[in-house]
Amino acid sequence: MANKLERLLLSLAMVGLTAAASAWLVQNGIKGWYQPLPKPTYTPPSEWFRVIWGILYVLMAVSYYLILGLKGNPVFPKASRLFVCQLFLQAVWSFVFFRMGYPGPALAVILLLDYIVYKMIAAFLKISPAAARLQYPFMLWLLYASCLNFSFVYMNGFIVGF
Repeated sequence: MANKLERLLLSLAMVGLTAAASAWLVQNGIKGWYQPLPKPTYTPPSEWFRVIWGILYVLMAVSYYLILGLKGNPVFPKASRLFVCQLFLQAVWSFVFFRMGYPGPALAVILLLDYIVYKMIAAFLKISPAAARLQYPFMLWLLYASCLNFSFVYMNGFIVGF
C-alpha cells in the first residue's frame, strides 16, 4: 500500500509543482503585456484555460502514476526522463512566453515540447497503453497551443514585451 501511496504522492507533487510554477508565470504575463495585444480569433476565453489545464494535469498525474508502477520495464527510464523533460519544458514555455514576452523563442520551445510529448507517449505505449492514452488530450491541446503561439507571433511579432 505504501508503494502505491508513494507513487501517487510523487506523481501529484511533480505535476502540481509544474502547474503552480506555470500558473504563476502565466498570471504575471497576462496582467502585463499580453492582455492588450490582438489575439487569434480562435483563442478561447481566459476562463477556459484553468479548467482545461486542471483536467490535463490530473490526467498527467494519473498517467505518470501508472508508469511509476512499472519501474522494472526496460523502457521505464526513458519514459520517466521524457515525462520530467516535458514538465520542465512546460514551465520554460510559460516563462519565455508570458513572463518574458518572447512569443518567437516560445514557439521554438513549444515545438520542442510537441516533439518530447510525442516521444513520451510512444515510450508510455510500450509500458502502459492506458497511461499513453491519458496523454492524448494533452498532445491535442499542445498542438492547438502551438498553433495559437504561431498565430500570436504572426500577428504581434517575434518579441513583444518584457
